[in-house]
Amino acid sequence: MHVRAVETERESRLSRFGRLTRRAAAIALLSWPLLAASSGGALHGQAQILDAHTPLANLDTRAGLVQPTAAQKSIVNGLGASVRWNRFGTPASLVKHGGYLATGLTGDAVTGARRFVRQNRALFRLSDQAVTNLELVSDSRMAGNQIHAVIFRQRYGSLAAGHDGLITVGIVGGKVGYVSSSATGDAAAPGGASLTPKQAWIKAAQSVGKNVATAAVNVGGTDDGWTLLDVNGFSFDQRARLVAVPTPKNGVRPAFETLV
Repeated sequence: MHVRAVETERESRLSRFGRLTRRAAAIALLSWPLLAASSGGALHGQAQILDAHTPLANLDTRAGLVQPTAAQKSIVNGLGASVRWNRFGTPASLVKHGGYLATGLTGDAVTGARRFVRQNRALFRLSDQAVTNLELVSDSRMAGNQIHAVIFRQRYGSLAAGHDGLITVGIVGGKVGYVSSSATGDAAAPGGASLTPKQAWIKAAQSVGKNVATAAVNVGGTDDGWTLLDVNGFSFDQRARLVAVPTPKNGVRPAFETLV
């Protein structure tokens, strides 16, 4: 299984995911005054990534849908919140119109956000240890105010989620105003990959019309989990890294995220 992304500028391709996620969080959080009249949207929809000329359509072949449990619905009712569920049976969006989902959360924004998730971990289908293991992706303060968008990412064994597995908490002054997630609940770590990073990159390149001979790809060093590839005919280092991709019904799969 491989996840492909094709862009033209190295800096752009390495930071685009973080920028898109933070931008979506900012849009949702800045709309707090409008939440009484609007249900808001999920922050973690698929982002289309373009190459220099032709847009690549999103492709997601994962099947299945997990329904929320009665216990989860009871938690939402207890919060007095409105909810929209994602395919994993956790909140795609959660808001309390005219109020806050939680108040009195002491500590900094990250501490308060993690405490909220822990207090409501059954809502996200997470164990206490899984909440502890959530990786902090970013803590972004909105310009002109004190609202923070705190983004966590799930890990499955040693691998971070390459897609989905995110929880965003909008928090200000110890009060949670909005939550969005693609949380998948607890899941076992995936098995080993059947491809090498080099093989995965070649397959990804072929899938976007770049037929590259195996001999033209030379494995270099590593950079923050990425395997660097020196490819004849390409101006920049090419990249591949092993990530985890959760599915609603078939567990977590190992996948290579590739930059071509």
